[in-house]
Amino acid sequence: MRFPDFFVIGAAKSGTSTLHDYLSRHPGLWMSSTKEPCFFDPLQPPERRDLGRYLALFEGADESQLCAESSVNYTMWPKIADVPKSISQANPKARFIYLLREPVRRCYSHFIHRHEREVFRGKPYTMSFEEYLEFDPVITYTSDYASQIRRYLDYFPKESLLLLPFELFVKEPARVLRRVHEFLGVEDRSEVDTLEPLHTNSTDVVKGHMLHNMTVAPLQRIPGLRAAYRLMPERLRAASISVLESSPLGRRTRRRFTPPPMLPETRKRLKEQYEASTAYLASEFGFDVGHWAQ
Repeated sequence: MRFPDFFVIGAAKSGTSTLHDYLSRHPGLWMSSTKEPCFFDPLQPPERRDLGRYLALFEGADESQLCAESSVNYTMWPKIADVPKSISQANPKARFIYLLREPVRRCYSHFIHRHEREVFRGKPYTMSFEEYLEFDPVITYTSDYASQIRRYLDYFPKESLLLLPFELFVKEPARVLRRVHEFLGVEDRSEVDTLEPLHTNSTDVVKGHMLHNMTVAPLQRIPGLRAAYRLMPERLRAASISVLESSPLGRRTRRRFTPPPMLPETRKRLKEQYEASTAYLASEFGFDVGHWAQ
């Protein structure tokens, strides 16, 4: 019956996958093999809420190691409610690491992620960003960090939360990792563990593969063409794909799968919407919001 000692709780599209992988390099930490088990999310299907299956993620940990998982669903209130309460019942001494990205940019990045990899996976964009905000408001309130944090403070002391700027993590991962190690009370291995940089879960890489597949897919349905493509030398294959992607078909496909921009008035409105939340972070936690101005 080993529940996690700490959790990386978000925010979505703020580097949690990369942080999870960095922490997995530390010999004093046991990070779950499934990065986001989402066990404490009441909206998950029964198989993901199975206690035995969840605890099995940590059964290989040594007693000296701290265990953790990194489910960003745990900071998506009010769509996903009661997570802090459930965690407190499992481990009232749990600690939490929260990577925070500039809220408007995070919201737009989450929109792309939700559309391309969750809600409309593999389908072109048919809604503007503004229409999507109404359709799927989870991307809006996930950037309201103050509301998410207050849910945790109902069950855990302020000292149990470590808030970190995503922007600093991108620029100086070792510096952020050092703060995490200090917070957890483990040996500082920040310089060693960041020698080999990580860029986990890159949206650009995933999107590149998706655009490639969407461009090539119609031609592969032509009888005999798939077999001929497989028989091509690698260099000829790469050249043919390059020509195809720059063709009218390729350009049309790229346009259909390119996310619509955020309108300036929407950016202004969202920034104003998050002002109170940003002020809360600075006043209550001393969080340096200056990183968001860069």
